[in-house]
Amino acid sequence: CAAERWESKSGYNPPDSWTRTGEYGRRRFTVRLDQNVALMLNSPVQNPDYIPGSAFQGAFAKVFKGKDYFNTLFFEDLKFGNAYVSDGKAVYTPTPLSWVKIKNEDGKAYDLADGACRKSGKQYVSVGGNSFLEGNTLSTLSVRRGTDYHINKGKSNKLKAQMFFNVDRLDKGQVFSGYIYGSESALDMIAGASEEDIRIGASIGAEYGKCRIKMFPFEKAQDLNFKSGDRIVIELISDCIIVDKYGTNTLSTDALLDAVCGEGKYEKCKDSDGNLLVFAKTLVTGGYNRKWGCPKPQYQAFAKGSVFVVKCTDYVVTPPFIGIGNGEGYGNITVKVHMAKDELDTYSAKKAEAAGTDIEAPHECSAAEKIIAVIDKNKAVKEIEEFALTAAQDLHSDNLSDSAAMRLLNLYQSMKIAGKIEPDEFEKRISTFDKNDELFRMAKNVLKLFREHNCPSDLFEVYMKAFIVRTKEIRRQTKRDPGNQGEGVESNG
Repeated sequence: CAAERWESKSGYNPPDSWTRTGEYGRRRFTVRLDQNVALMLNSPVQNPDYIPGSAFQGAFAKVFKGKDYFNTLFFEDLKFGNAYVSDGKAVYTPTPLSWVKIKNEDGKAYDLADGACRKSGKQYVSVGGNSFLEGNTLSTLSVRRGTDYHINKGKSNKLKAQMFFNVDRLDKGQVFSGYIYGSESALDMIAGASEEDIRIGASIGAEYGKCRIKMFPFEKAQDLNFKSGDRIVIELISDCIIVDKYGTNTLSTDALLDAVCGEGKYEKCKDSDGNLLVFAKTLVTGGYNRKWGCPKPQYQAFAKGSVFVVKCTDYVVTPPFIGIGNGEGYGNITVKVHMAKDELDTYSAKKAEAAGTDIEAPHECSAAEKIIAVIDKNKAVKEIEEFALTAAQDLHSDNLSDSAAMRLLNLYQSMKIAGKIEPDEFEKRISTFDKNDELFRMAKNVLKLFREHNCPSDLFEVYMKAFIVRTKEIRRQTKRDPGNQGEGVESNG
């Protein structure tokens, strides 16, 4: 049963030595609160609706304190992401600020970052909260919280009930989920330590923060690659503290986008009315360090849920984090390709309810699913391109004339104009090459290799483009001058 799966295996002893090995990646984790939790990031009366990564970092740091590799493990390798509320199956992440709905109307929501336009005469409000998008359904889930009241009884009746304060808390029994990022060996260490019950948050009265963590298998993390001309949507799923090139804390959107795309590699997009597609809120972080007895430094930050739509003007590699680690502002982001949808049906009036006990592997949020799809697509494209380059090298023939090689390119162009760059169409059209043995043989072998390699049919265009470009390069590099008159040169490769 679920309770048995969450049984703690206490007594974990961390090793005396550790070496960073393996690839960079992440591990999903779920955490169930067995007791109420008081986090007090900025104020004891304003608890967040998520569990910050620093809470888990502090909990695991207690397990490894005193080890020689402590600083390397926690300050150079691992990054702890925020954990957001889950119903036991899906994870509800901060709703993007670009999502709006018409005031006093339920049933539909609109994503202004994905092409939806405001209708005249209607008043729009933000969807807000934490949400999960699946298909055309947007559901929301609220975090259960409460207030604990504390009275200092004092040493005499005169002081009784005079020192009074209250604390906002997260209610026990809830499930949250997030990611921890780092090298494979570092994440294995954390997985071992997670077998123990851990405690997070403050112990003010009855809130002891005991919780149980379940770790999921290692996933290799990859940066997302976008090419010039791609229109992308950038969403913050955590608060983000940005510094400019001089190291100064700033609320400049240019500085934030430079951190995501690289300086000067993007253009801000506008809607049909000429408004910038930027949906952002700002906040000021703070807090109190009880150990040192003084306030924490304050930073201006972009709030989680902020959305920015840009067009890439150059090749762009987006990192998973763009902010500094202080004040919960490490800037965990997701990036997706612009979808250009008008509207999505939602169940905004019907809130999702937490299941409570049956903790299964959670679904990714919609943005993460799209990101994984983009990663898989890019990986497949690269594999096909590399395969095509090898095929061009293997199938090249010095007996193939330049004019014959150009006929292959012309056939590709005609297929492109017809909108049918497909293996079956290619097979039909190469019958026109039957009077040129070398060209006909190459064309048949090109198709044969593609099919034997079980390449996806929708990547045949990528395959053909890479093959033709490489064939032309080989022709230029290996061309010899007839008669050895010195006008041509032979490439050394």
